[in-house]
Amino acid sequence: MKGDTKKVLIILIVMAIAGAAGYFGSSYILPRVMNVNGAGDDLPEDEEPEPPDFGEDTEQPADIEEEPAEFTVSENTVSENEVHNTYRPAEKEDLDNKSYAETFTGGVSKLNDRLLYTISKDDNVLYSPYSIYTALMVLANGAQGETADNIARAMGYSDIDKMNEEIKEYRTNFPSDEGITLKNANLLTLMDTLVLSDTYKNETEAKLKDIYDAKVLIFSPEDRKKTVEDIKEFISEKTDGHIPDYEIAPSEATIINTVYFDGMWATPFSSETQKKTFHNKSGSETTTDFMYKKLETGYLNEDGIEALSYSYQHDLDMIFIKTSEESNVSMQDIYIQNNTEELFSKILSNNRIVRCYIPMIDMDIMNDKMKDVLDKCGYGAFLGIQNYEGFTDNSESPLCINEIKHRAKINIDTKGTKASAVTEIGMTLGAALPSQTPEVIPEFTLDRPYIFVIRDRSNGMLLFTGVVNDI
Repeated sequence: MKGDTKKVLIILIVMAIAGAAGYFGSSYILPRVMNVNGAGDDLPEDEEPEPPDFGEDTEQPADIEEEPAEFTVSENTVSENEVHNTYRPAEKEDLDNKSYAETFTGGVSKLNDRLLYTISKDDNVLYSPYSIYTALMVLANGAQGETADNIARAMGYSDIDKMNEEIKEYRTNFPSDEGITLKNANLLTLMDTLVLSDTYKNETEAKLKDIYDAKVLIFSPEDRKKTVEDIKEFISEKTDGHIPDYEIAPSEATIINTVYFDGMWATPFSSETQKKTFHNKSGSETTTDFMYKKLETGYLNEDGIEALSYSYQHDLDMIFIKTSEESNVSMQDIYIQNNTEELFSKILSNNRIVRCYIPMIDMDIMNDKMKDVLDKCGYGAFLGIQNYEGFTDNSESPLCINEIKHRAKINIDTKGTKASAVTEIGMTLGAALPSQTPEVIPEFTLDRPYIFVIRDRSNGMLLFTGVVNDI
């Protein structure tokens, strides 16, 4: 724990998770003072007001003809009754009633909703649904028979070859523009005592290298210490040093997925931060540094929620969603009860001039019980030992998933955002288990609990998801 950091939980999605339900591990949120960069269509400099006197109650400049609306969670823009009339605690039926396309994006969105439904509603959250889903798809390519059917049903596809092609297309078309870095890497480690199947030798290995650009590392039990260092070096390299210290004890077979995002804001924030108070869900208050910008961007204020889009370079956005200050409805419940694609579309198409205040945030969350979380999410039908003969000979080396871990880290600072995630699926030898059934310009100030996503605007892919309840 760093500084005044509160306990944080993780899901970008990013992130993992150790909250009130006991699923999520240690986390960090570190407020900092920095210069800032932002996003959206900036106003001409001669129209950009000087930041106020950094005081909580400082009034905005009076020399602007149309007073900018402000996005401030502490300033009620909807009544408590309006929020409670619109939203309630989410129920399983809310998930069951949602439909998802049989696409890579649809599968990631389904997983994201289920993670949000399952994790603690009181702690901070960060995970990468993209990373978790991709790691599970690497696993799916080693599944056979009923296990393969169970994975397909849970993951939301009927044709694994079609899903593999979508994933390959997305991975090979990552943006490479100046100001944006998006990288994904996969590693499969196998102990040399395993009896690899003919299917693995003839099909699976080549498929994983072609579609997922997966590196395969064969190691002996005597080399386990060196293998640990090799894996840590792989993760550090693939996240540009953002996660240099990932702790791992490799199983007989281990799948590692990493994702790394480094995005510059399309429009700079003002050069100075402002001290404001964040009203934590726990009831306490934290004075921290907020970035400030007046700009034209996607903004929505209706049905008990207020939301803002802040763009990176290329077709990527960070979307913030919050509710009124008095609402007891969690941000996860509100997100789940929305048709999020329609909501995102509304936000992005409704451009307004907005004064926005965004807190500077550092989060680093490790969830070493992601297997339990995914089991509660409805993915348990393939999490015991099943038929993974696409990797090993089931009669000689039957594999059992013994753990799934996830770590996500994000820094929102003056230049933009850095975010990275690691998903680890550990498999060990085991006996087969029975299968289971699975008009005034608003001001937008994020000084109350909120949810955010990093989203690819071109196809709706959710790269990271986070919830900030306390700072």
